[in-house]
Amino acid sequence: MTDRNPEDDEDFGSDPIRARPVTAVASPDDDVIGLLNRLTDSGGFTIETMDHESFDPSQATGVVLFNVRMMEAFEDLGRIRTWRQARPLQPIIALCSNDDEDFMLEAFKAGVTNYLNSRVTALVLSEILRSYHKMSEAPRLVEIQNIEMLRSMQAERLATEAKAQAESARQMAEAQAKANERTREILDHLTEGFFIVEQNLSIGDVTSKSCASIFGRPIASQILGDTLDLQEGKEMYLRGALEQVFEDFMPLDVNMGMVPKRVTTKDSRTLAFSYTPVLTKTGAPEKVIIAVLDVTAEVMTQKRLERLQLRSETLFRILT
Repeated sequence: MTDRNPEDDEDFGSDPIRARPVTAVASPDDDVIGLLNRLTDSGGFTIETMDHESFDPSQATGVVLFNVRMMEAFEDLGRIRTWRQARPLQPIIALCSNDDEDFMLEAFKAGVTNYLNSRVTALVLSEILRSYHKMSEAPRLVEIQNIEMLRSMQAERLATEAKAQAESARQMAEAQAKANERTREILDHLTEGFFIVEQNLSIGDVTSKSCASIFGRPIASQILGDTLDLQEGKEMYLRGALEQVFEDFMPLDVNMGMVPKRVTTKDSRTLAFSYTPVLTKTGAPEKVIIAVLDVTAEVMTQKRLERLQLRSETLFRILT
C-alpha cells in the first residue's frame, strides 16, 4: 500500500488575506527543499532561506524552520541554542529525519519549540505553521510593546535629564547674575580700583567703579598694552611681566616679584599696584586680580617731608 500525498489534490496553504513569513535554515541540496518549495507554491507563505554557517537571527521573520542535518546534527543543535539566545520568543521548528528520542530531547533542550520528521507532509506542516503564526502574534506584539515602552522610557528619561540640566543651568545663571551684581555693588563702593587680567592679557568685563576715575576712562574688556594711560613703556613692561607669570616657567614668587609695584601715568600721577594670582587646581596661574590706588598725594607729601628734612639738616650744619 502506498501513501497518498494530500498535496496532490488539495489547496493546503492558500491564504486569501496574506502570506505568512517563514525563515528556513537549509542548504540548497537538503532533502527538505522540495517540502519548502511546495509551501511556497501554495501561496500561503513567503519563505526566506538562510545558510547554516551564515544565518542571522536578527534578520529572521515569522516562524523558523531549522533543518537539522544528520552528519552535522550536534553542530546544528548548537546553532539552534545560539539562535534561541538571540531570539527567545521566536518559534523554532526543527526538521530532522532522526527519530531517536534522546536526540529529540537534546533538540528541545537546545531551544526548539517543536520537532518534526523531515518527511512530514506539506499539508500538516502548513497547518502547524498557521497555528504557530497565530500563537506568535501575542509574543510578537509583546516584543513590539516592550520595545516601544523602552523607547518611551528612554525618551522620558532624556527629557527629564534635559529638563534637569536646563533648570540647573537656569539656577546657575541666576546665582551667577546675583553674584555679579553683589560683586559690582561692593566694587562700586571701593576707593581702590580693582580689575582682572585674563591669560590672554585682556582686562575682564567686571571692574570697580573707581577704575574709570583712576585711569580716566573705562578699561573693562580692553587689551592690556595701551589702555591704562601709563607713561611710555610702562604698560608694555607690565604686560611682559604678566605674560611671564602666565607662562609659569619660573616659580610663582619669582615671577610675581618682577611685576611693577608703582607706575606713573602720563599726567604724572603715581599709582600703587598690588597683585593676587588666581590659581588652577594644578597650581598654574589662571587670572591675576590687580588692585590700584592713587598714591600721588602721599608721594608728594613724602617728597615735601624729605625736602623739609634736607633743609633742616642744611640749616643745622650752617648754624653749627
